[in-house]
Amino acid sequence: MTLTYRSEYTHVLRGRDVPRVQLVQEWLADRVGSPASRSPENETYWLLPHCTERTAAHTAVADWSKIFAACGLKLWTLPAGCCGMAGTYGHEAEHRAMSERIYGLSWARHVADKGGSGRLLADGYSCRSQAKIVDRVRLPHPIEILRDHLLNSGTTRAGAERHTINADLH
Repeated sequence: MTLTYRSEYTHVLRGRDVPRVQLVQEWLADRVGSPASRSPENETYWLLPHCTERTAAHTAVADWSKIFAACGLKLWTLPAGCCGMAGTYGHEAEHRAMSERIYGLSWARHVADKGGSGRLLADGYSCRSQAKIVDRVRLPHPIEILRDHLLNSGTTRAGAERHTINADLH
């Protein structure tokens, strides 16, 4: 939807006060600092990005790696095509078989290889739905991993408050 709004605003407003419409990773990448000095080996994740982001906002895919690096995490983007959903296409009964064939072309092997680890991520809603439907695997969104990492490290204000609350309870 974000990329649709970006395109539509540009088309409709034709350069007059077009709002800057950003994907969450673009917004975050503009605000993160340099990579963290630590990068533990066990903090590696793999991303299967939404195919539209990969083609229409290619720097947005690299932004996820920049954000993860700023948090001291490694993120590798895996080579994959479309998950087969194409928005609502794969949810429609008459397209289901074709949707699953498309998924089998590149996503299935990655999900089979890394899907149960909790370290294989997907940023597209339909992509995550497809992995759940076909392989019964829940792929987290990158923002979930970042949230959990920051809360567990106490890096954020919310994390600091949570640690204070936990200390008060003990």
